[in-house]
Amino acid sequence: MFRLKDGLHTLLLTGASGNAAALIGGVTLHSATNIGFEGKNEVARNISEEEKLRWKNMVMLIVDEISQVGGLTLAAVDSRLRQYRDDQHRPFGGIPTVMFFGDFFQFDPVLQTSLLLPTPRDRSGQRPESAARHLAAHKLFLQFTTVVILREQVRAAGCPRLRGFLRRLRNGEQTEQDFQRLSQRLYTPSCKSSFVDGLRAITPLNQDRWDLNMAAVIQWARAHGKHISIFVAKHDTESGKRLRVEELGDVLRHGDDSQLPTPGLFFYAQGMPVAVTRNQFVGLKVVNGAPFMAVDIFPDLAFGTIALTSDVTLHLGPPVAVLLHSDDSADLIPGLPNGTILVKSKTVAIPSQMRGKEGRWRGKPGFRWVTHRTGPLCTPAFAMTDQKSQGKQFSDVLVNLKGVHSSGTATRPSFMSLYVQLSRAQSWDGLHLFRKPASSDFIEPKNVLDKDMRDAILKLERQGEKTRRRFEQDHRHEPWFQEWDAMAESVQATEAADEEAVASL
Repeated sequence: MFRLKDGLHTLLLTGASGNAAALIGGVTLHSATNIGFEGKNEVARNISEEEKLRWKNMVMLIVDEISQVGGLTLAAVDSRLRQYRDDQHRPFGGIPTVMFFGDFFQFDPVLQTSLLLPTPRDRSGQRPESAARHLAAHKLFLQFTTVVILREQVRAAGCPRLRGFLRRLRNGEQTEQDFQRLSQRLYTPSCKSSFVDGLRAITPLNQDRWDLNMAAVIQWARAHGKHISIFVAKHDTESGKRLRVEELGDVLRHGDDSQLPTPGLFFYAQGMPVAVTRNQFVGLKVVNGAPFMAVDIFPDLAFGTIALTSDVTLHLGPPVAVLLHSDDSADLIPGLPNGTILVKSKTVAIPSQMRGKEGRWRGKPGFRWVTHRTGPLCTPAFAMTDQKSQGKQFSDVLVNLKGVHSSGTATRPSFMSLYVQLSRAQSWDGLHLFRKPASSDFIEPKNVLDKDMRDAILKLERQGEKTRRRFEQDHRHEPWFQEWDAMAESVQATEAADEEAVASL
């Protein structure tokens, strides 16, 4: 519609994360409004008249993955748009239409609290003004009174058993029979699925992810006859201090994570799947979490190599760059093969928390003297964390249903980790478990969404019912209404089919 009316400049598509923005061809909400990632405004700067005019012409703002937007972030966005549009009295500076999309059966926003809740979850570590800003954002969110709830389970549309299982789990109605059937999905060496032919793994722990990815690269490469290259990241230390062998081992074993976007050891084989670990080119969808295929790699000839076996080479330094296949860069980048994009190695600072330089942080083993790491901003993508799996779906997936204690030991999985992991599967036969779940993980007592969030979601659903009744009342005299009203509810037909399928099993 906007394109037909030559009005694309009046529509802004944004996402809560780089990956969400890339999937809809937009930009991140943070970059669009120039705010920090904890809801803080960036360094104050003068706003050009051109920028003000661009925002004043905006007719519609769309935000995808709203469940990943916390109260502090929404408050900062609202404040910034009022400033951009010279309108301090209306929400979002009076943009005529603001639309939110998302599923609240996902993890909470990082370091913030869901907009559904009136108070921050962790109030002890927050300043009073932060709690006030979150409450203001929550009240702003409640002003969105037109709510449309989509109930059809699209990801598992072709599998009644999985569809019914996920519906009961989502509603907190899982049964002993569900638990027994889930327990039978244990992955064994006799399973036909493997990393060689498309299996993907999900786990809450980064350490598990690193280990799985290294093993998967070797398995995949040897099955496809590809050479394996292992690149060692470059580490800078205070005053050139030489690390002890134990410290160096600890540092290299530490892969990429949310604080450090490049791995200590980068395992590579041509054609393997990789995921980008930091936003780089949002317009080309080279964003944090985005999947690609590795086309080629360029070793740095300044570093030596060691042939570990006939098909494995250890490179004593990071590569110069990794070449990725990208349909979005076709015919755009001169000098590169068509449909590829280059991701260069970068030098990143080691956060002070990792080095134990802040009193309340113990630091990571081996990192006390390390100041910088240099390596590629991507990682093998055979395995991923439950957080990064959100929004993805797989025909064959291996899930690790365990919780994570602050000490790193396994505990009961949170409901959200349980639901997010299990709902990545497209079919029951394509769902596999690392380990047999304990009844306490799932059914004794039932692992359900916490009461505050469940009540908030029910309130949102009631608002959706009000929206529908209002829509029906406003349009019942339209010529198309009777035909629309007679259409079968897909969710009702689906639930009936699910019950019939379960009864016949």
